[in-house]
Amino acid sequence: MPTAAEALAGSGPLSQFGRAMKQLSVRLILAGSPQAKGRVERRHGVFQDRLVKALRRRKINSIQAANAYLDKMFLKQLNTRFTVKAADPANVHRPAPRNLQRIFCRIEQRQVSQDWCVLYDNRVFQLLKREQRLALAKRTVHVHEQLDGQIAICYQGRQLAWRERHPTTGVLQTGKIFAAAAEAALPPAAPAAAALRPLTRA
Repeated sequence: MPTAAEALAGSGPLSQFGRAMKQLSVRLILAGSPQAKGRVERRHGVFQDRLVKALRRRKINSIQAANAYLDKMFLKQLNTRFTVKAADPANVHRPAPRNLQRIFCRIEQRQVSQDWCVLYDNRVFQLLKREQRLALAKRTVHVHEQLDGQIAICYQGRQLAWRERHPTTGVLQTGKIFAAAAEAALPPAAPAAAALRPLTRA
């Protein structure tokens, strides 16, 4: 079911992938015709048939060895054989945004309760007192969960400081800011506030 905002905008609900593409201003061209779907299935068939046979011939029987063969040999040979040069060699790719980790993650909406708690995936996140000036009770926030399990709670693009709580044992951990772009926007951390952790770039 679409949300109220989606209904007002006249758009349907988006998957996590669709939402990420929208944030990157990438227009999705869905395979709606039998011909387009056939092209997708032929590509899948290459990996489901040709790759499997190549692994069997080389007696590869572990995921690590299969990934190494895929990266170092199979894909290079496949691209050499089937790649077609572009008619115009100009590179029209846009520069990648700095906050990719805040886009390529799971994002869910949650409402802040009267006691300043956010419930997500059977977990309770207590917002810290430093966020009181935002008057967040009953407001909608976005919970970002990365592939490595890191959690960020954001309101209007700003990351919030939190502590995870348990109904019986109290505080479990203090939230960490994981987006470099948000570090400058946050005020200096108080002793009980979430610590900033700088990111390393690949």
